[in-house]
Amino acid sequence: ILPPTLEVVGSGAFFRCLSLKTVVLPPSVKDIGNEAFYYCSDLEDIHVIQGNPNFRNVGKAVVDKSDVIVAYPGKGDEKLVIPEGIKGIKDNAFGGCGSLREVFIPSSVGHVGLMAFISCINLQRVHWNASAPTVPGSCFHGCSSLEEVFLSQKVSDIQYMAFYGTSLRSVTVLNKDPFPFVTSNNSATFEESAFANA
Repeated sequence: ILPPTLEVVGSGAFFRCLSLKTVVLPPSVKDIGNEAFYYCSDLEDIHVIQGNPNFRNVGKAVVDKSDVIVAYPGKGDEKLVIPEGIKGIKDNAFGGCGSLREVFIPSSVGHVGLMAFISCINLQRVHWNASAPTVPGSCFHGCSSLEEVFLSQKVSDIQYMAFYGTSLRSVTVLNKDPFPFVTSNNSATFEESAFANA
């Protein structure tokens, strides 16, 4: 239980705290850094005390006042349906989440940060319905169980090492004609090593 005067949870603050079960964030917290709860494999709850003007819980996720997911516990849901209305996912928000097996990203999500789902080793299926046009660098890096990805027709760029080290068997682009990555004007791209070691 963090003290009532705490304003910042710094980057990597609880990195690899493997036995940590619950964190309680007081109303005073104004900022949560990247990777703050990365690889906390037994973390079941990041609880934001009611009255915090900057953060709130949406399901098990910690969401900021701009409707961006900033953190998610390592022992969250197996099947996660991110609700419509969420506008973004911060860098490394789901990093090291060992419970995730399937995730649905809604059309309201306009931005997904770097390494957003890095090392989610049990993640098997991703439904990227997001309006975000870019699958960012190392987004699913090290998701060694990932086999199926369904991408929105909005996707036009898959960045460096986005799917590095996965077990991909299929990538399906939904409702798109023609296929967006076969273009004569180079308006859509696979960056170098986007699917390396997959």
